[in-house]
Amino acid sequence: MPRAPSLPTLFVRTRLPMPTSSRLSPATEPLTNPPTLRTATLCLRYRAEGRVHLPSPPAHVWRGQLGYYLHRLASEAEHEQDLSLYQRLFRTPRSAVGVPDYDGRLLGALGLAGQHVPHPFVVRHAKPEAPATDRRLQPGAETVVEMRLLGAALRHLPPLTALFETIGADGLGRRVEQRGGQKARGPVTLVEATLAMGPVTLSLYDGTEWTLPPTCGPELYEQAAAMAPAPDAASDAVPENREALSLTFRTPTRLRHAGDLVRPNRLDADALAATLYRRVAGLAVCYAPGDHEETTLQEWQDGFKALGAPTTLATGDVEWVTDRRYSHRQERRVPAGGLVGTVRLAAPPEALRTWARWLRQAETLHLGGGTAMGLGRLQMD
Repeated sequence: MPRAPSLPTLFVRTRLPMPTSSRLSPATEPLTNPPTLRTATLCLRYRAEGRVHLPSPPAHVWRGQLGYYLHRLASEAEHEQDLSLYQRLFRTPRSAVGVPDYDGRLLGALGLAGQHVPHPFVVRHAKPEAPATDRRLQPGAETVVEMRLLGAALRHLPPLTALFETIGADGLGRRVEQRGGQKARGPVTLVEATLAMGPVTLSLYDGTEWTLPPTCGPELYEQAAAMAPAPDAASDAVPENREALSLTFRTPTRLRHAGDLVRPNRLDADALAATLYRRVAGLAVCYAPGDHEETTLQEWQDGFKALGAPTTLATGDVEWVTDRRYSHRQERRVPAGGLVGTVRLAAPPEALRTWARWLRQAETLHLGGGTAMGLGRLQMD
């Protein structure tokens, strides 16, 4: 297991605050301050020791390996009682986070009405490939994988680092021809690991030795904030004279609205607003510190309904990319396609700044279905 002898090497990034918003209409006023969900990004750089073929979506391979090794850490009895790290982190039943007993309709709008809640992590490649494209590595090539941990999931850093050092030693992805002529999965070696929290980055692994923080948990966010305070979330606005912004779906984005998958011809402001509310507010209920009043959540929902009214979307550059992945749990291939391309949002400046604040959260958290394997990656202009 990794050791934790001393404070890791520290790197600091800074950025300047952007202009704050002007007054909003009464209906959208509750959206002025999005919920604060603290995140930490474990960044892992691997070197291929053979030929590696990761089928699309390639981040799904890393997520699958993570689940495989997490499942091996505990007994079946611990899994059945929701006591294992596999259950609490990878399967995330409602009991793992204690979802409040909200009104059933509100739980449905938040995406929290089922037996499981959204995962407290996102696994993705630092530089995504083209949608529905396999990733292939030749011997010696490197790739960088990111695991974004939400809220208190940061406390699982020690076992996760141990697992990620093990992952790939026996090969990843599909069996392909290796040097010597045999067919096998290509092995990879972890060569570097860092942990980023806002503008602070800690060096954890240099290829030979681990140096973890003395304490891994939510208090680490406070220590990082003291080292280099980040700008307030409200500063992530657009200039006051802007009436449009561009939003790019960088990996297939699977939005659901009114019970159906949203195709390009059905992508509108209402569908985007409802999905954005469900993702950001739903995760805040599960993983943000403090309690979220039912009245506040309802005001946010009503605010998004009002926000959609003055907003129009230009979707001519958005298309649907078809893709599939293999689900070991279901023992079959399941859809993994979604929206890709750039959509342009047009709205009055005060409404546009509200969109920007909440979409900035979604840039970190991803949006829609399959986020735990890198789907739903967004980027604003």
